[in-house]
Amino acid sequence: MNDEARSDAGLFSNEIYGGEMIKLCVPITGSNMDEIKEQLDGLALLDFDMIEWRADYYFSMQALESIKKALPDKELMFTFRTKAEGGETQPEDEFLLYVYTLVAFSGMVYIIDLELEGICKTNPDIIKRLKPLGIKLMISNHDFKKTPSKREIINRFKKMEVLGADIAKIAVMPENENDVEILISAAKTVNRLLQIPIVAISLGELGKKTRVEGEEFGSIITFGSLDKGLALGQIPAKELKKMLKAQHRPV
Repeated sequence: MNDEARSDAGLFSNEIYGGEMIKLCVPITGSNMDEIKEQLDGLALLDFDMIEWRADYYFSMQALESIKKALPDKELMFTFRTKAEGGETQPEDEFLLYVYTLVAFSGMVYIIDLELEGICKTNPDIIKRLKPLGIKLMISNHDFKKTPSKREIINRFKKMEVLGADIAKIAVMPENENDVEILISAAKTVNRLLQIPIVAISLGELGKKTRVEGEEFGSIITFGSLDKGLALGQIPAKELKKMLKAQHRPV
């Protein structure tokens, strides 16, 4: 993201990136209330910055209330990842529209993740519906089969901005180290072109360095797990936070 855009981003800039170390986000993936409460207890022992509630594992407003009550000072990202992009279920659009609207009106979440090739494609009006509610929107795209060309990655990021994203996220699967470098190069280019911040991740073992070194190529959020990795290549949060601190170079 260029310096002019960074200075104009206002409160959002100050809360999320603002020249600070890349933010560590930890997913909550409990499949029932007991598991969610157990994970919240584990989070209380960690040094992290944000929470991602993966509601595709289990959804209820009681769970949302419990998460917010347990960690009121942490920014909360709401994600209902569909099976098409690595999630646990593939709900009908009508259900997703209801859930996103309900969660947005609750006032308890800070960011809602919307899939570029999912709800944003089938129901693009969802963006206009949620924007007035004061919710920040992350538009995301996940490719678990390959790493597209640099041009294609850049075009997807651009499309997200045009649609109205506040943050644009892309995660792709590398077949070799060159694929990882393609993702990193695309992220560096996009940060010069877009007026919004990005999250760029190369998945799997090959892409692990993008979870640690994101600050160097302009990725503002990285994801670490409570214990074993949720996504391919995800690093336990306790270990990842130490790595991020060692990597950080203050401005």
